[in-house]
Order: sequence, then C-alpha cells, then structure tokens
Amino acid sequence: MPIDCRPTPIGARSTLIATVSVSRNPRADYWVKVSTLRKGKPVSVPLQGYDHFRHAPGRVRNFCEVSVSVAGEVFFALVKESVPSQRRDEGVSVGLDWGLKSVFTTSDGELLGRRLYGWLCLRDRELSDLVAALQRQGIRPRDSQRCCSGCGYVDKKNRTSQKRFVCRFCGKALQADINAARNVLGRSEAENGLRDLAKGRVLAELDRSFRARWRIEPTLLRERSTRGRSTATSSPTTSTGVAGQPRVSGYCRHAMAIGWT
Repeated sequence: MPIDCRPTPIGARSTLIATVSVSRNPRADYWVKVSTLRKGKPVSVPLQGYDHFRHAPGRVRNFCEVSVSVAGEVFFALVKESVPSQRRDEGVSVGLDWGLKSVFTTSDGELLGRRLYGWLCLRDRELSDLVAALQRQGIRPRDSQRCCSGCGYVDKKNRTSQKRFVCRFCGKALQADINAARNVLGRSEAENGLRDLAKGRVLAELDRSFRARWRIEPTLLRERSTRGRSTATSSPTTSTGVAGQPRVSGYCRHAMAIGWT
C-alpha cells in the first residue's frame, strides 16, 4: 500500500507531492511516484538506500521530500521514525550549560571548550585588520559576488546558490567565494581598481569594460536572463551589431552573440 507523502520545501526552487512504496526489485529499496503536470502520468523513480538508513531502527514515516534546486538537481529524502529511547536507571546524571566563553559547563564544575572564544576573537581581529587594509587601498568590492572573474559579465543570476557561481555569459563555473576573491585580486592589480567611485557607479564601470571587451550590451543580456534564458547554453551565432559596427560572431565558448538596435 503506498504511503501518502507531503514534502516540505527547504531551500529548494520547487517541491512535489510524491508517494513511496517498498520495492520488490532487489536493485532498489523503494519506489517514489511523483506527480507531474500531465494528469494520470506520474513518474516512478527507484531509490537505493545507504547502509545507515537501512540499519537505522524505526519504520519509514509517511513523508517524502522531492526538491528541485535552482541548478536543476533533484533530491529525494525519506524519513524514518526513531525508536523512543528508554530512560536509563544506571549511570551518572550530569547537568550541562552551554555558552560562548566555555562551550559546555558541567554540573561537576568542568569548563569545556574554553579556548574556542579566544580563537574566535583572534580570527575576528585578523578579519577586521584585513577589511581595514582593503578599505585603505580603496578597492571597491561591490558586485564582486555577481561578476564573472573570467569574462567580466555581471548578473545576479550568475550566483546559482550560496556556494556555486556559474556565469550565464561564458559558462565559467567555480566556487562563488573563490570567484569573488579573484575579482578583488584583479581590481587590486588594475590601474584604478575601481577606486574613488561611488557605489552606484561601480556597476556602470563594470558594464563599460565588458562592453568594450566583447562589443555586447550587458543590460540586454540581463534582460534576456530575466526572461529565463541563459546565453551560456546557446550555441555561437552571428548577429547584427550597433549601427556602424561590424557583425559579431561566436566569440566565447558556449556564448551567443546578441545584437541590439
């Protein structure tokens, strides 16, 4: 008998209603039946459990989460109902209080984790000194999280998640914070490093540099991006440029030249 499941969204782009049943096929542990937009046309997906889940006590609950990330990855999550733990009649009872200066303090008088607070204070001073040094250099970090360190294209949708950066223009993919750090390094090595610019002018300067490099209007690329299409997934084509300029053909891997009038 299938189990009705009601998924809960957790940081996903979308979630689906699914049902779960135990598989009779030795190659799969469960089958998840996912509803689709086509009535009467569900999709059945086999799931293979892992050792910890299989051997954990308890029964599979009436719950299955099917979530789709912004990057298009599909995740399935089943939950087992834990067996209630029995109160122990033997052993020593200890009270715990946890905080910052000492992570745990026991009722026996032990102070555990006292070094953590001092370590955090030291890291805080190091970061404060680093930020102050960057501010003295006048380097503007604005949009470093959205700007591609490869081609220079700026788009908020380049940041597909907290950790992942995928440029919607050239397709460059890397860890998001590494991309931002490379942008800061590039600005520190440049002649001006976007120094002495008001915050509102940083994006305009980045767009100007991108326009001069690729002969493409970045604002049009961003408008295309808001309509749900990424230039990084299109094959190179040829388009008409600005009046008086030559045609632009495939100039970058996986990129598509877009014309404007």
